[in-house]
Amino acid sequence: LGGISTYVSQITRSLVAHGADVEVFCGSPTRTDSFISDGVRVHRVQSDRLDFPSAVVSAFKLRHERHRFDVIEGPDYLAEAAEVVQAAPEVPYVVKLHTPYYFVFALNREPMKFAAIRDQFRLLWYVIKTRDASVLLSAEHRIFQAEKQNLHLADEIVAPSQAIAQTVGKK
Repeated sequence: LGGISTYVSQITRSLVAHGADVEVFCGSPTRTDSFISDGVRVHRVQSDRLDFPSAVVSAFKLRHERHRFDVIEGPDYLAEAAEVVQAAPEVPYVVKLHTPYYFVFALNREPMKFAAIRDQFRLLWYVIKTRDASVLLSAEHRIFQAEKQNLHLADEIVAPSQAIAQTVGKK
């Protein structure tokens, strides 16, 4: 579903047209199966979106033992390939930037309610009064941390634009 799957569909067919042997691992809410579509071997692993990174590891390892992969590509979004990469660290890893979850989260936040605004002012007053800005550095959400670690695992990072590369690079 969505932009990442559209990208994967287009890039895999293009790679196959140029002679590459391509396999895709993806989640499915209803089934686990494998099939070939337009020359691309597709492996579905039954899982929900957040469980996919761990659910896919055994299917990947089994296939990698039979047919050694030359490279792994995974998205930045939700660090979906990170656990596969940790299971096969010898395989070069490319992260394709789409839009990390932290960025989507920041863009789609609900407007602040009065209590939240009041708490932000109290926090700001505390920082001004104590000159202690360290309280502003809150722990990141676990998904943000996973995405950051995922980028550090990469041998290469590919971006569709300089803007997204710079935005993610700064974060």
